[in-house]
Amino acid sequence: MRIIPQGRPFISHLLSLASSAHALEDRISITDSCRNELSLWISFLKQWNGLSFFYSNLVSSPIDIQLYTDAAPSVGFGGFLRGRWFASTWPPELADLPQQLSSSALFELYPLVAAASLWGKEWSATSIVVHCDNEAIVHCINKGRSHSPALMPLLRRLIWISACDQFIITAKHIPGSKNQIADSLSRFAFQKFRSLAPEADPLPTPVPPYSELIFP
Repeated sequence: MRIIPQGRPFISHLLSLASSAHALEDRISITDSCRNELSLWISFLKQWNGLSFFYSNLVSSPIDIQLYTDAAPSVGFGGFLRGRWFASTWPPELADLPQQLSSSALFELYPLVAAASLWGKEWSATSIVVHCDNEAIVHCINKGRSHSPALMPLLRRLIWISACDQFIITAKHIPGSKNQIADSLSRFAFQKFRSLAPEADPLPTPVPPYSELIFP
C-alpha cells in the first residue's frame, strides 16, 4: 500500500478472509465483498499508468485551495473552488431513497464527491484536508469505510478518484457557521453568494450525473 495508499479501504475484506485460513492449502470461499474489492483493483489496473507520485508533506487546507462544499437536504447542494462553483437540486436517486437509508451524512458526502470528480486532477501529488460540519462524514473519510450501505458507493467513488488522480484526502470537523459560501449555494441564495464571492464565475460548472459519482 506504499505505492497506492488510497487502496487500504479496498483490501480489508481480502485481508480478513486471508487471515481465516490456517494453512496455505486451506480452501476458502470468496465473499461478495471480496469480489467487489477484486473488481475495483482490476478496474484500477486497467487505467493506472504505472506511475506513483511522491506526495507532498505539506497538507493543503480548504483555505489554501479555497474548496467549500455544503448540502441542504431539503433544497440542494453546492461547491466552490477558486471562483468556479456548482449548485444543483438532488438527483432523483437520492431524493427517492427510503427514509432508513437517507441521512445527513449521505447528503453531505455527495457534493464533496462531486467536487473531487470535477477538480481532483488539480490536486495531484498533494495531501488535502477538507472541512466538514458532519462528524460522521469526517470519520468515514478518514477511515475509508462506513457501515452504511448507502454511503459506501459514494465513499468508494471518492477514494477511487483520489487513487486515479493521485491525491490524499482527509477530513476535519468545523462548525457549519464557517462555511457560508457553500451554504449559500446549497440553498440557492445566489445574491448572498455573489456578495461573499464576487470573483466567482458568471455560470456554474455542470455537475456530473449520479451514475458517475457512485462506485458499485
